[in-house]
Amino acid sequence: MTLAAYLSWDTCPDGLAPRWKVINGRLTAPGSQVFQVESELPSEFPILVLGDPGGRLRQGISITGNPLAPLLHRSLLVDDPHIHNARIPGLKERLQDRERVRQGDAAALTRLRNIQSRQSLLVLTDSGGLETPVLIAAQGKVLAKEGLITLWLLPPKEG
Repeated sequence: MTLAAYLSWDTCPDGLAPRWKVINGRLTAPGSQVFQVESELPSEFPILVLGDPGGRLRQGISITGNPLAPLLHRSLLVDDPHIHNARIPGLKERLQDRERVRQGDAAALTRLRNIQSRQSLLVLTDSGGLETPVLIAAQGKVLAKEGLITLWLLPPKEG
């Protein structure tokens, strides 16, 4: 099964263009406005990935963590559990807060923003969550929208 996955990676049915490409040794999403905008922002801004943009939801601990990480040009505020971070203190709470933000919990967003409160925060969402009002209330600004995926920018927290 693993071998089949590697052999079929980046193949597309009936002549459709590949969704992912490797350019200069880096995984890219050609033509994606969201990932283009993300790549142009300061790399110091961490990103919070909510939902499953791209439809690659995983369960349990994986080897690589969030499958979108190779496309991003910054650190993840909360990464999916994987072999390198599964025992980090506070990971379970961050994962729970990430899910709570997805359900519209403003207090959970505040806790996550407090991790790096003096830094702007990017948030990548898909259409399945209830986080939009919470992001707007946190002075979030939509930077790019493409299909069901939206890239937000939250300013640094005051204080």
